[in-house]
Amino acid sequence: MKKIRTRRQAEAAKALSSIAPFDRLSLLRFCGVTEMIEVQSLPRGTVLFARGSVPDQLLILLGGTVSLEAAVREGQPTVVEVVAQPGPLNAIAALAGGPCPVQAVATRPVRVATLPVAVVRSLTMLEPAFAEALFGMIAQQYRAVVEQIGDLKAMSAAERLGSYLLQQASAAEPADGGGVRMRLPIAKNQIAQKIGMVPESLSRAFVGLRRLGVTTAGRDVAIADVARLRAFCANRNAEPARAAS
Repeated sequence: MKKIRTRRQAEAAKALSSIAPFDRLSLLRFCGVTEMIEVQSLPRGTVLFARGSVPDQLLILLGGTVSLEAAVREGQPTVVEVVAQPGPLNAIAALAGGPCPVQAVATRPVRVATLPVAVVRSLTMLEPAFAEALFGMIAQQYRAVVEQIGDLKAMSAAERLGSYLLQQASAAEPADGGGVRMRLPIAKNQIAQKIGMVPESLSRAFVGLRRLGVTTAGRDVAIADVARLRAFCANRNAEPARAAS
């Protein structure tokens, strides 16, 4: 029994050691956390938590991809965000003690860890660096949602798609001539849901961005001139693709 427990602790420690905010914990409390978390591997399609549920566990994504979805309309969920970066998924609801505003669905096989909410709340009081990192993450999420709402109201479909591609390009290795090549982390229909349009509008937006040097082959995307696309999305060079919106 002790051997199984040690293996679980080792797995937990390895997974959490590089994930914020747990990488900010003191060694003593970090070791205590690894004794309490549970690590699971779950298949694609698993509902990790339901919309309206009140969590008693903080859910931490260790690997895989999760879709955060709002209300279902006409048989399709409204995708608020697609998360592939390891970290907490339901921190706001867990800390506030309120219902989750979205549901979380695994779009690929995932590894997740759970930690009792009561423990997380204690850590925010006992570990200032942990609390600072956690609240900083929540603030970034809030800012991203506000910016997304602003984009939906103010930007054309082509500009929204261009902005999304620029976000993905920031993590890709640059190519010669100021361009970049990358692979989209999610399917195009999921991108359409994420940036607030139907798949047909997304296809037209990709066609419009060809004039700016954006080409695609399946999920592979090439941007010939990142600076030019950035200028277009900032409304300084928007005319070439407006017809696609």
